[in-house]
Amino acid sequence: MSMKLLTMLPIALYMMISLGSAYSNSMKETVKYLREDLREEFDDSGADKPLLSGTVRLVFHDCAGPIESGDNDYTRSICNGCINHDLTSNRGLKVVTDQLEDVYEHYSHIMSRADFYAAAGTIAIEYAQELDKDYNDKLPLIPYYFGRKDCDSSPDGKEDKFFPIPIFSWSDNEEWFKEN
Repeated sequence: MSMKLLTMLPIALYMMISLGSAYSNSMKETVKYLREDLREEFDDSGADKPLLSGTVRLVFHDCAGPIESGDNDYTRSICNGCINHDLTSNRGLKVVTDQLEDVYEHYSHIMSRADFYAAAGTIAIEYAQELDKDYNDKLPLIPYYFGRKDCDSSPDGKEDKFFPIPIFSWSDNEEWFKEN
């Protein structure tokens, strides 16, 4: 399995941990059209399709990371369609949310922003795997889930989330994922 897929799979699996439920047959058509719309947006984002990786990062930052709840107490995060663009760790995600906004608006009457971000991340991972011509890896089926609730201030988050930092070792990152 290629390193790119090995890196993206834990993120994909992590973002599936949520309050959503499996989608119904009526959503299959919606997911089909959403996939087409997002692929067009990914293709339009540039030669290297930077929106693909940005979307996976967006979902991770929406769904992961402990939230400080006061007095050095932390609670687990959930996918809630909210990103605090003022946090240093979220630097660059405003460009991603802005690029995805037109597509989301088209589907906002069908799904929450949290569901849209999670579905967009799954579609980005699937599409990146299809584009990877160097390896013959097969991506396991990543299910779509719907039913997440957006935070009250969606899309703007107010939470202070904490993520692994670039200087973390492999064991530091492993510990972070175990705890969060």
